[in-house]
Amino acid sequence: MRSLISIFLICFCSLQGHSQNQAKQWYFGYGCGLDFHTDPPTALLDNEILTAEGCATISNENGELLFYTNGVTVMSKDHEVMENGSNLHGHQSTTQSAIIVPWPLDDQLYFIFTIGAQLSHGLKYSVVDMSMNNGQGAVIEKNVHLLDRATEKQTVISHANGRDFWLISHPFRSDEYHSFLITCDGVEKQAVISAVGSAMEENTGCCETSSAIGCLKASPNGKMIASTWSAIYDVVDSWAVSTWHLELLDFDNETGRLSNAREITQNFNQGLYLSYGVCFSPDNTKLYQSTGEETLPRYGIYQYDLLAEDISSSQDRVTIGNIAFGTIEIGPDKKLYAARLNGMTSLTTIENPNDLNPQIGSVDLGGRVSTWGLPNLIYDYQTEVFSDPFLVSDTTVCSSSSLFLDVTKENAWSYLWNDGSTEPQRNITKAGLYYVDVETEKCGFQRDSIYVDFSYSECSDESYCDLVRVSPNPFYYDVDLNEDFEITLYDAAGKLVFQGKKSSYSFEALPSGMYFLAVANCESVLKIIKLL
Repeated sequence: MRSLISIFLICFCSLQGHSQNQAKQWYFGYGCGLDFHTDPPTALLDNEILTAEGCATISNENGELLFYTNGVTVMSKDHEVMENGSNLHGHQSTTQSAIIVPWPLDDQLYFIFTIGAQLSHGLKYSVVDMSMNNGQGAVIEKNVHLLDRATEKQTVISHANGRDFWLISHPFRSDEYHSFLITCDGVEKQAVISAVGSAMEENTGCCETSSAIGCLKASPNGKMIASTWSAIYDVVDSWAVSTWHLELLDFDNETGRLSNAREITQNFNQGLYLSYGVCFSPDNTKLYQSTGEETLPRYGIYQYDLLAEDISSSQDRVTIGNIAFGTIEIGPDKKLYAARLNGMTSLTTIENPNDLNPQIGSVDLGGRVSTWGLPNLIYDYQTEVFSDPFLVSDTTVCSSSSLFLDVTKENAWSYLWNDGSTEPQRNITKAGLYYVDVETEKCGFQRDSIYVDFSYSECSDESYCDLVRVSPNPFYYDVDLNEDFEITLYDAAGKLVFQGKKSSYSFEALPSGMYFLAVANCESVLKIIKLL
């Protein structure tokens, strides 16, 4: 008998793809810009936004500018304020004030996620429609709330399905990371919450909420996340003295969960404010941090070897001199770029960031002044894009039973099966190939299929099927059995969640999504369960 939940799907591939061309042009700082169509990148002098810290820029698949923002104002490709593009609830002095995310399966819509400065406004999003105003775009939805008292951190990772995205942020005075799923249906406002790592608490003595400052960055392969912040504990000669924090975590880009939090520290990580930028190397083996040093208002960039047995002990300062650094970002050329403060008209580059003892260079900004920030980017998300599996995969069931299928999707406009049926629920009693097209407002048409075989004859007692009751409530499902039968539970990707004998199983701890349930040896009780 074939596996009940083997991943053998017939589905349509979306024509939408993503490439690093979307990061070919950067706008940041006090009128700064870089064009990565040349090597080295060429300074751009047409930036019409000033920002002290966070910002975001997006280009199309050909590397042509679409729009850019500091989290407050959205500028069109012609460097004019986009229609309805003012008063977004970011801030020009928020570490990661904005990040731009393409709407899955729609090449005209984009999300702008924003965070206010030091807990003001929280995490929100707005929507840009590039089909409006002859391609100049317009903001069609603004400042939709997601998370109160968010720290100044946000990053985006491509979902394991190659189509959707995860937005990750962190609330203040909490050890929780919140992962919001972004699909063609929009943003799921119920986050996947991972209570791991350190709490970012209020400081004592001064600057109570300044520990909200600092970057949150994903690794290019989407498997790790790093976070920086500072805990201020004193003020000496007008300088805020703090403890640096650099936290490294694992990320599951299928479930949105974070785990295995590791604090990377050194004895001399107590010094002048602050621990700020963080960035992975393109090959995911090195981690870079920008921070202040002890005893002098002098800053540096530090490298950590993620392959070392003791990551903290691998710390190596790769820059020299009295230079203050802000955000670090991976360029389309796979070099690292670091913002330089205090009136600098160039960025520092790390020429070979995958190596130990990397070479340091610079790139000129054409006389424009760098500040703390560089564009907040999504890494390496050019993948094939498939529909979500919403049918159980090919299966063999009891010869005298039936198989119930339910493809109900929120906001669906229509359902069409290959035999002409237009209902979302089917009770299958004959062998054969069944496929269904589901149309939704944002996702368009999606197709999934299943081949059903009724030749299985080894069912235990088909009366077992009548003993199963799946009872939903708004938050979780309970499965109650009159006897202690074996249940098997899979997630939508076919990954085993639970298998064993249990008279009652609660789904309360599971994240939202699609699950498949089988009981005993009677496949006629195979059920598709959607947790909201």
